[in-house]
Amino acid sequence: MDWVLVAGIVMVGGGLFFAIRSATTEQPSAAIDRLEQLAAAADNNPLMARTSMAIAEAVPRSRWWREWMDQQAEKGGGKVEQFTKKNAQVADLLDRADLRLRPHEWFSILLGVGVVTAGICFLRFNLYVAVGTLFMIPTVGGQLYLRYRISKRLKTVDGQLSDVLMQMSNGLKAGYSFAQALAAVSGQARPPLGKDLTRVKTEMELGIPVDEALRHLAERVPTEDIDLVVTAVAVTRVLGGNLAQILELIASTVRERVKIQGEIRTLTAQARASGWIVTLLPVGLAIILTFIAPDYFNRMFKDPIGIGMMIGCGFSMLVGGLIIRKIVTIDV
Repeated sequence: MDWVLVAGIVMVGGGLFFAIRSATTEQPSAAIDRLEQLAAAADNNPLMARTSMAIAEAVPRSRWWREWMDQQAEKGGGKVEQFTKKNAQVADLLDRADLRLRPHEWFSILLGVGVVTAGICFLRFNLYVAVGTLFMIPTVGGQLYLRYRISKRLKTVDGQLSDVLMQMSNGLKAGYSFAQALAAVSGQARPPLGKDLTRVKTEMELGIPVDEALRHLAERVPTEDIDLVVTAVAVTRVLGGNLAQILELIASTVRERVKIQGEIRTLTAQARASGWIVTLLPVGLAIILTFIAPDYFNRMFKDPIGIGMMIGCGFSMLVGGLIIRKIVTIDV
């Protein structure tokens, strides 16, 4: 144990040496250099110049410490910027999904669900399954749920849009301005479109220009029909025209599109159901067999032939599901 004691003494002595050297060296850091430049540039403000110079003289740093701090600040700034962008993306997805949660609350919920599920998998199976579950639920599961919520919300908005546009068109024909017609419709429309229109009205009342408020609506509800409405309103405001007639025409187009999409979904319902059954039935059967008779089905995970069969079956089901989805998806 003598070498451990010697190593500890060397590390402590080295740390004290560098600390004393940092405290006794009178070379300013990059931040202090900027303060000195600010003091030199503050000719019209003597108080600012004296304050900056006092801070610069009171906080000396060594050159190596200055370089290391600058490097850490650059790395930290990049990480903070990446974290801020990721937070903004998650907040945008939560807003589109109509979930009144903050990003850290959403991450906490995903982590809690992942930990509970991983604990159950660890008690029932093994550590590898638990780790895979803990990784999959916060990443893949959260994204899939958000996309499902967004898709469902957009379909509901498409179904409400034609009636809302007709009401706005009638209001404009009755002599209302665009803001008055929007305020009247936003109080009558049902959610989720009613909430979005109310938000647009609130932004306009707070002083945000109409075009920018409508652009925010198009970002929250990224559909072709909403984008068409926003573009039509923006063009009409700049070039002029009969906005009531344009909204009525767009409402008719949206109504016909929704009608055709409903007919297509009815005709392709059997094929879509077959695709889901063919894809999920083997997975559900494997899960049931794993819980009912683990000794019978665990060979598929331990034997190399069984692992190869599982990989081949998973790949075949994935390709078959994508082909069926491609066949039944018809753009209108």
